[in-house]
Amino acid sequence: MIAAAVDYLVVPKRLTPGWETVLSKRSIAATYVALALGLAAGGLVAQEMRKGK
Repeated sequence: MIAAAVDYLVVPKRLTPGWETVLSKRSIAATYVALALGLAAGGLVAQEMRKGK
């Protein structure tokens, strides 16, 4: 959810992704949740691969 905070609270409005013009807030939230889960899963896989060596 850090990505969402950066995209919508830190970055100036003219540089935001612009998804809010075509997607619902629920869809945007689901996208950021999926992004977070994917990054976490990738981190876990990478960690396990390092342990295996």
